[in-house]
Amino acid sequence: MKVLVTGSNGFLGIEVVKALLNLDEKVDLIRCLVRSGSNLNGLDLLDVEVFTGSLNSEKNVNDCLDGIDTIIHLAAAKSGSALGMFNETVVATEILFDAIKLRKNTIQKFVFISSFSVYGTSLLSKGDIVDEKTPIEPSPELRDSYAWVKYYQEKLCIERCQELDINLVIHRPGVIYDKNNLLSPRVGLALPGIPFFIVIGGGAKVPFVHVKNCAYAIALSSQNENANGEIFNLVDETPTQKEFIARYEKKKGKIPKKLTLPLWLYLIGCKVAEKIHHISKGNFPNIFNAYRAKGMYTPFEFSNDKIIQLLNWRALTSIDETLNEK
Repeated sequence: MKVLVTGSNGFLGIEVVKALLNLDEKVDLIRCLVRSGSNLNGLDLLDVEVFTGSLNSEKNVNDCLDGIDTIIHLAAAKSGSALGMFNETVVATEILFDAIKLRKNTIQKFVFISSFSVYGTSLLSKGDIVDEKTPIEPSPELRDSYAWVKYYQEKLCIERCQELDINLVIHRPGVIYDKNNLLSPRVGLALPGIPFFIVIGGGAKVPFVHVKNCAYAIALSSQNENANGEIFNLVDETPTQKEFIARYEKKKGKIPKKLTLPLWLYLIGCKVAEKIHHISKGNFPNIFNAYRAKGMYTPFEFSNDKIIQLLNWRALTSIDETLNEK
């Protein structure tokens, strides 16, 4: 297998590269596409080929596909304007597929890293199970720019892989974490200008997946034929917000200025803030979103049964092990 990894020097990307190198069946070539001037994040110390270029450059994309038969596509913009994120994510992916089409069947497998944000959780009820059969978000633009962009990026990958007869694998990770980013917004909100750590509801389960566990699943699926044509949820532990905070504070100390709000009260506050944002014609920042909050903080169940059954995937590390790291 000769694999191209986009987004290879990112938080998840570098771990995917390491996981590929640690597979029992060795990979013939790992080519890592990185932007010029970006931090290599240790890629230069690994047994990989670093290719400097941009997914928005047709020439760069054409050149980096030479000799490749498998693509692991992690690259996506996570911040910026909605239009800028769309260009860096969806348009760049379209350029990648246009180049693949010119290769005429040399690319056999495409592993795409999507997101839990594509699920229509705002339309679910308390206690519902979020698995690979959960309906896709019908209105991603109501959630946030990232959900909107990932929705169209995933849709594009499905359509183009069908058109080009390429084996597609889709991974939808939950909250990807390591020791440096344990307090996800799904646990609680630390908003700019507000001196509180706001826990909304407290009873919602958080779909955690450690970055190493996530990377191992992605690498495993790139070689395993049972993954072809499948979609996988990537979660390893799902404590409630309150359960996780108790475990966190036991190891790391009390979270200062922690404030718990009932979900119903927070949703009312979001509605008021949205009206003020509209009346002020955007001068009041739109940082409170009731639609997104309902999907994040309603208590759901999360399933990872499919990847365990089909790929025999297992977690390599745990939340408690991560909390014990210095």
